[in-house]
Amino acid sequence: MDPQVFADVVAGVFAMPGKTAIRTIRVQWVSRGIANEACGGRNTGTDPNITWARYDQSRYASLELIADKGLTEEEPWDNGKVGLGKCVNKVLPSFFKWYNLQGDPWVGEVDAAAQAASVKATHAGTRKCLAGKSGLEVDVTDPTSTYLSNVDYALSRTPARKMKAEQKRFSDIYVQCTGNYFAALEKELTPRRERLTERNRELLQRFAVELSAAGYVP
Repeated sequence: MDPQVFADVVAGVFAMPGKTAIRTIRVQWVSRGIANEACGGRNTGTDPNITWARYDQSRYASLELIADKGLTEEEPWDNGKVGLGKCVNKVLPSFFKWYNLQGDPWVGEVDAAAQAASVKATHAGTRKCLAGKSGLEVDVTDPTSTYLSNVDYALSRTPARKMKAEQKRFSDIYVQCTGNYFAALEKELTPRRERLTERNRELLQRFAVELSAAGYVP
């Protein structure tokens, strides 16, 4: 088994900020495309560079990706998704068990890590930077979430002629201001991910083998 495939399978369900965030997007979308095809749709995960299918960027951000492409990218108008069922078992029999790992207990681990003292210690500086540079209201108890929510609201009231410039401005500010926060959160999450990986190693390895056999290339 390719170690990178296994690492991607882990990243696909135990999402974290930092360098693995892009791997999370890719393996989630490629595996969903394979499952989609097995159930009569088209394989929507053939683009190895897909990055528009972002996850919660208040917790799982890739600042490198945001610096390159902004906080959001345009989603294809037709994502080709169909309903999934037992048909997935033809190619990825462990898909649903693997996919469900991204819920509890991982969500609880992320919430706990976000409340760790080392992470909360970055809040004041992050809030000051985000609010000062953007002019938006930012709550010190959760600076990234409130900033992103208020960016969405600000952009909803932005004229079309100014939209691209404002999107870039808000994205650049996010990259400039949140590095310490995401570094602290990633550090808190790393041992938590390692523990859950060991607890679920058999399932993760099994799915990695199935995904490779279905054509996944890291």
